[in-house]
Amino acid sequence: MQAPSLPEDFLMNESFVRYCLDTATPAEHSYWAVYQQQQPHLQSAMAQARDMALAMYQWGQQQEITAAQQQLQQLMQQAALPPVRPLHPVKRHWLAWSGVAAALALAAGAWWLAVRTQPVQWISLQAGTGKVTQFTLPDSSRLWLNSNSRLRYAKDFTHNRQIILDEGEMFCEVQYALQAPFSVTTASGLVVRDIGTAFSVKSYQALPEEQIKVTDGVVAVQQALQQLPLQLRKGSGLAVNRQTGKTTTEAVQQGDTEWINGRVMLNNVTFREFLLVLENHYGMPVRVSDAAVLNCRISASFSAGEPIQQLLDNLKLIYGIDYTIHQNQIRLHGKKCN
Repeated sequence: MQAPSLPEDFLMNESFVRYCLDTATPAEHSYWAVYQQQQPHLQSAMAQARDMALAMYQWGQQQEITAAQQQLQQLMQQAALPPVRPLHPVKRHWLAWSGVAAALALAAGAWWLAVRTQPVQWISLQAGTGKVTQFTLPDSSRLWLNSNSRLRYAKDFTHNRQIILDEGEMFCEVQYALQAPFSVTTASGLVVRDIGTAFSVKSYQALPEEQIKVTDGVVAVQQALQQLPLQLRKGSGLAVNRQTGKTTTEAVQQGDTEWINGRVMLNNVTFREFLLVLENHYGMPVRVSDAAVLNCRISASFSAGEPIQQLLDNLKLIYGIDYTIHQNQIRLHGKKCN
């Protein structure tokens, strides 16, 4: 079968249409999210197909709802009419009313299905530069969003506990509910499902890996097209390469989630990640004189509100990396790692 390349091709794919309408399975959602990233030349065609699918769905849904409402009204009016006197009153009366009841049930079912399959409505949350923001979700779960992070959660969150982490880092303490599983999906399609726990998810477009850290309980982590999810327990973590899908297990380090208390503790992270943290917390772009330094690894810690000059002075003292600040931009001067 030829791979889809035109909007019409995507519209003929039932899985893609479900993805557009937010009714796809987690595996389908992950597949199409990754497909979009891996096929950038098809993003325009996919966007056109999505708009067409939504337009057709909304038109068809309105027609179905209107027809179902009219049918319900007619059946209810018929049910309210006084019955014609039958030859066999008991038998004919029961059959007549059972037929009306069945028709009412079918019409009501069609109406409910039309309403129930509406695309998910999302509520957006965002934390500003240098701000860690705490939220209480409608199900009483608590969530912390790190600086310059964005996410969306389903409007009907009590029954549909989905979170989409578009960018950044989040930590949550989940209220367990068997009938409504709690899940977090990253921009690359990685799906993290709660099994009664507290955990963090980190997903920055500028970093090659996404990370999950479990501080209590158990989570299930599923990649795109992966048949069986991995389970992570308290004290364990997972790093997933965005491009290759390669996974690396790692233990939760002391201070990994201290950012929710206003203290950033970085343990042996790449210099690239360190610079991203600086930009998110201080709102100042950072440039390096030698790109090779980005692959160095560094450990550092600082508190919210600490002057950036003090942090950079420590960097110079410990790692020998000098800096200049000009027109609200930081430039670091250092050599590549040995």
